[in-house]
Amino acid sequence: VYKGAVYLPWGPFPAVALMPLFTFVGTLSDRVYTALFGALNVGIFYLVLIELYRYLQRKRDSFLYVLTLFFGFGTVHFSMTTIARVWFTSQVLSLTPFLCSLLFLIRFLYTKKPVFYIISFGFFLLAFMGRVWYIFFLPTYVLLLLTTTLNRKQLSSIALFVFIFSMIVFRFYGLYNFRRFGSVFETGYNYQRESQEFISARAQFGRYNPRYFLQNVWYELLNPVMVSYTFPFISADKMGNGLFATSPLFLLLFFIPKVYKKYKWFILSCSAGVLFFVMQTLLFFGTGYSQFGHRYLLEIIPFLILLIVCALPYINKKLVYVTLIFSLFFHSMGAVWLVMNY
Repeated sequence: VYKGAVYLPWGPFPAVALMPLFTFVGTLSDRVYTALFGALNVGIFYLVLIELYRYLQRKRDSFLYVLTLFFGFGTVHFSMTTIARVWFTSQVLSLTPFLCSLLFLIRFLYTKKPVFYIISFGFFLLAFMGRVWYIFFLPTYVLLLLTTTLNRKQLSSIALFVFIFSMIVFRFYGLYNFRRFGSVFETGYNYQRESQEFISARAQFGRYNPRYFLQNVWYELLNPVMVSYTFPFISADKMGNGLFATSPLFLLLFFIPKVYKKYKWFILSCSAGVLFFVMQTLLFFGTGYSQFGHRYLLEIIPFLILLIVCALPYINKKLVYVTLIFSLFFHSMGAVWLVMNY
């Protein structure tokens, strides 16, 4: 709340993306348009996987469908598209341009055509206009560009367009903030109304503090889901349940060292962005309450699955399918649990 008006502490992209839909279709339930964008995300992610297979020079196989299914129904993305609260909607809609960005980024890696990197960075900036935390993935984009063989003319053209696009977006975002809060740097988080669970923590230790690290490691990565004898057969924690507990297929990430030498720069580049992003969530005062799984990790999920694809030749197929089944069970029941307990 600021000067008697109510604002959302996020960027304008989700609202702008919905304008054409509301203009031509009319008023829609938030559950409908969040689910529509969620379905679109799954389709785009399938195309991202196809591009990755081309980059890795692999023939398409059944794992394309397995990992698409996993992304759509075995991760926190599923419950976020079904519950449709405004903070979920913000993340789901902002993920759409980010997935488009990954699509063109990977195409750039094997074609080495600057136009694809420029398009990718444009979509990346759109995602940033929805969720400012996407900026933590910038190291990935820089490293992948620098490790691709390009001549000076190609690099200059990319740098020029990236600079122009960035200036346009930053000026627009700054004006957006200034018109709302009188400052180009104020996104609204300093006026945000938090859940009662986190008000005292922020007042005492601030928005970011190392004191939150162990708490967030537990809720983001480790906190297990309890099994129940009554439908929906699980009992979760609204503060968050661990990534590896709710989506055990991510345990396959531990096979990455087997392919590190072969895909060294791709793995390092993707890991750099993930590391920067995760570190800021681990130091953050909130946990994303209420949720099933951990919604603050939604943005890194595409990168984590891409890394798993790299290691697939060294992973037993049965292990993939077993972890997939558990992931699908937890998140399908978790979505039901969240609806029942929201």
